[in-house]
Amino acid sequence: MRKTYIETAREVLSMYGSGQGVDLQHLLAVLIGPKATPELCGRLSAKGIQDLADLTEREWCAEGLTLTQAQRVMAGFQVGRKWSFVSAEQRFTVRSPEDAYSYLRTKIGYEKQEVFYVLYLNTKNQVIYERAVFKGSLNASIVHSREVFRFAIQHSAASIVCSHNHPSFDPSPSREDIDVTRRLAEGGKMIGIDLLDHIVVCPQKYFSMKEKGYL
Repeated sequence: MRKTYIETAREVLSMYGSGQGVDLQHLLAVLIGPKATPELCGRLSAKGIQDLADLTEREWCAEGLTLTQAQRVMAGFQVGRKWSFVSAEQRFTVRSPEDAYSYLRTKIGYEKQEVFYVLYLNTKNQVIYERAVFKGSLNASIVHSREVFRFAIQHSAASIVCSHNHPSFDPSPSREDIDVTRRLAEGGKMIGIDLLDHIVVCPQKYFSMKEKGYL
């Protein structure tokens, strides 16, 4: 008798247990349940786990899940989030602009296009979430406060550190960089989430808006 997709996914999970051999597509199938299909799980897994973790109940349903399936998958992501809080001692703590730079340099310092990357911090300045929010030339028309702070609200962040790289390897800020910084700072004040710094990251040096008095 031909196996159903959910049976195959469960067998893979049993085979690999808690190891790294289970791909996201099979994990989604187990969470979704008997009506999971390769097409649905493949399309969802292509979004990447970071984007999936941020989907709302309504957005999961728009992707083709029933309300019950959406709630089951969201519960799985919430379990993962709770586990991450248990391992809080392993989180990186941002104590200074130099700390933030050392953390961000390998993430975006060598990118060939500009990447706007945000660290979301708790009240102890520990990184609880991070995300590349935009890619491409930095300008006021694409860096929206609502997009930056949407993830801060979702993850209950107390503050954020924004950053972006300069592919020219010259960290000197442009007028646009400064304008974006001030607009984000104002947006954060309105909702009670502080912008601690905006750092221009290059492989060997950085520019801190906080250190230079722009914040």
